[in-house]
Amino acid sequence: MKNKIVLVILTIILVLCVLAGCGDNSDTTAPTKNEEILTTENETHNITKTEGKIPSAEKLLIKLKEKNSNLADIQVYTAENDPNGNLGRPNEYISKADFSDIRIEQIGEDLAGGTIEVFATKEDCEKRAKYLDKFTGSGLFSLNQYMYEYELAIFRVSYDLTPEQAEEYHQQMNEIMIEIENGTFEEKPTNPVETTIPTVDNTEVPTEKITEPPVVTPTEVPTELPKQEILFRGINWGTSFSDVEKLLPDLGLWGIYGEAFKTMSVDDIILGDYEGIDFEYTDINIIGETTNNVVNVAGYETSDIELYFAYVPVNGILTKEEQHSALYGARYTFEPINLKNMSDDLINKLTSLYGEYSRRSKDSDLWGNKYEYTYWYGANDTQLVVKVRDSSGDSSELYDDEIVISYVWTKGDELLQNASDILKKEASEKESKIQGNGSVDGL
Repeated sequence: MKNKIVLVILTIILVLCVLAGCGDNSDTTAPTKNEEILTTENETHNITKTEGKIPSAEKLLIKLKEKNSNLADIQVYTAENDPNGNLGRPNEYISKADFSDIRIEQIGEDLAGGTIEVFATKEDCEKRAKYLDKFTGSGLFSLNQYMYEYELAIFRVSYDLTPEQAEEYHQQMNEIMIEIENGTFEEKPTNPVETTIPTVDNTEVPTEKITEPPVVTPTEVPTELPKQEILFRGINWGTSFSDVEKLLPDLGLWGIYGEAFKTMSVDDIILGDYEGIDFEYTDINIIGETTNNVVNVAGYETSDIELYFAYVPVNGILTKEEQHSALYGARYTFEPINLKNMSDDLINKLTSLYGEYSRRSKDSDLWGNKYEYTYWYGANDTQLVVKVRDSSGDSSELYDDEIVISYVWTKGDELLQNASDILKKEASEKESKIQGNGSVDGL
């Protein structure tokens, strides 16, 4: 009996491992070699293809992004980083790319939205579709995706979208396939941020001379763009509390210290308190508050300003002195009267300084507040994030509309972890010295 139970458990684990390799992708129904079948719930369109070839998965998603503004980031896979390990192998897909949708909360590095896989032959596509079809529907082993199959491509969309939202993607992909069949599919060069290739004199560049466009992922911006370092009020990251205090006398900076106060990780600053790393030791940083919270920023008055410093060691010792600290984050808080107008204006002004934003995500909480995060990635591990809280749906009546602009140096988490490790080592050494000293006091 025990052997049977073990066998069942191993079988479940094996199936789960197979599912983990399938990614967040979507499929449809299968066609013939010189004919492509576009399917919807109510009708099937037979389309004759000229050469049985379609563009890469990346190019298809770039074209889809032109049609649907909800498509945000694109992740292109190679044989080296394909999560399934199938790309380029015999009888498998020859290109694969995932995409994110701004209506879906993005957690971790994997994009949540959908995927597309492109195949060399109809038979390869059909084989993959039949395999994925085993995991359609609902249940423990379901992929939970809308699946649309074409002659040489399988397109999948996340169940996190409504059927209507997924069908919009489906119909737009149908349009793209029709353009390919009609020979009207074009790769339109725009600007670098839109992941296409610009020209110096705005003249048309022959298609065959256009190189692969860069693709924005959640952790990087197009490499073609010269990235500038993003700083808070022009102050270098790593500057000590005492030096920042001198550089910004108008703020009236004063420090909050001690174990009783929250250690703000990078994600805590960007997303909100208690959203990031929970460090084992907390007396490792300084929270810089200001006596003058009302400062003019881009024409608007702030309601709060905070700066964040990590203690840095001197000769391996954490002195916990202001001059031995490093600036790694800061944020402005605003209380807007007209949330949309103010947030749009601030984002436009930041775009004029740092170029188009790198990515955008949305979220909500249990009380109905809605959040939108707009990210800019800069050089030297720097970021700027605009967090907009829309409290119009707040059921708790505890929240107001709010805009927070955060500036971070992501190396801050490393500084904090190093400081925490030093305090842990000191505590361990102190404890070790007590052991074996023969004291029985209080026992």
